[in-house]
Formats: sequence, structure tokens, C-alpha cells
Amino acid sequence: MNRRRKRDTLLKYTLDALTGDDCTSDNLTTILTAIVSIVAGAVVELKALVGADITVILASVDGTAQLAVGVIAQLLADVLVLIFGALGFVLGIVADVQVLLDVIVGVAFGDCICGLISAVLALVDGLLAALIPLVLGLLGTILALGLNIVGELLTIC
Repeated sequence: MNRRRKRDTLLKYTLDALTGDDCTSDNLTTILTAIVSIVAGAVVELKALVGADITVILASVDGTAQLAVGVIAQLLADVLVLIFGALGFVLGIVADVQVLLDVIVGVAFGDCICGLISAVLALVDGLLAALIPLVLGLLGTILALGLNIVGELLTIC
């Protein structure tokens, strides 16, 4: 999971390093496809936990402590803020927003993010209530990207 976080961060910085001229369909497709791949891998791992005892789900990496629901919410919020923050940056520099929107649809980005959120919500009772205030600030970017389905799943739209 730590390796995945490093790749997520690297991809975020890749998005943040783009210039307006770099925001081509090919470049954006390459980066967003990589993000979708990473998130999809995490979703597979999360789905493998369905039915597991809550002590297993909330166990720390070394198994010596139990994580609180608020900590899980913060971890998921951090991932969402990282991704949508970088996409918000791209929105601000892309010459043709439709190029970005087409890529988002083409790589099934919304489905991927909804899959991640749904997988975590299915594992941890009470998570949504803890998550909402942490991601409410993403609403403008979510809507600008045409990802209303993500906002609806988070109940912020």
C-alpha cells in the first residue's frame, strides 16, 4: 500500500508539472490511465476484505493497533484530495477543457473513483459521515469535471 501511495503522489506531481501545452489528449490519457490502474488495484485488494472481521479491516499495518473510523476517512479523503486537487490544477491550465472531460470519460475515471469510494464504504460502518466534511471542498472540481456521480455517492451534490 505504501508503494501505491508513492506512485499516486508521483502521478499527482506529474499532473501538477503539466503546462497548458502539455495537456494533450495523449498525455492526459497516459496519466489518468495510470491513476485508474492504481486505484483499480486498490479496489481489488479492498474487495478481498469484504466479510472479514472488523478487527482485521481496521488493523494497523503491523497489526498492533485498531484504526478509528476517522482515520480511515482521513486516508480516503487524502487520496481524493490528492487526485482531485491535481485535476483541478489541470482544469486551470488546459486550453480546451473538453479534451480533459473526454479523457475522463474515455478512461472511465468516474467509475473507478466510485469503485474506490464504494469499496471503502462497504467495509467501514459510519465512514460516510466522517468523510463528508473532509471532501466537501472538492465539490466544485467534481462538478467541473462532470463527475456528478462521485458527488452523489459522497452525498455532497
